[in-house]
Amino acid sequence: MKIFKILFAVAALFFVSNVGFAQSAKVLEKAKEKTEKLNALIVSENADLALTADQREKIDALYADMTMEMRKAKKSGGTEEEVKTAKKTARKTTNKAVMAVLTKEQKAARKAAKAAAKE
Repeated sequence: MKIFKILFAVAALFFVSNVGFAQSAKVLEKAKEKTEKLNALIVSENADLALTADQREKIDALYADMTMEMRKAKKSGGTEEEVKTAKKTARKTTNKAVMAVLTKEQKAARKAAKAAAKE
């Protein structure tokens, strides 16, 4: 009976750790998608301005943090308006941080591509 309890505890721990890893993988995947979208926007104006590997890593981390903050806000149990405000704040903060990672030329290319997309 003691062995059964130990095996059950190990199995439960394994299951919980895998669920957490799967969620982390989804967050990172979503962050990479956002980074690729940003890169595609910049490259559409000038292929020479593509994000570097270092920039990609930094931006991936920023987007992953934003996603986790948004999930935390959603699970916080606040009112719909509080959750909406928290998400908006997370987006603004992340966008400012992402812009700080980009070069002046990349920022200009992103802005031009966004303006062209609106037309």
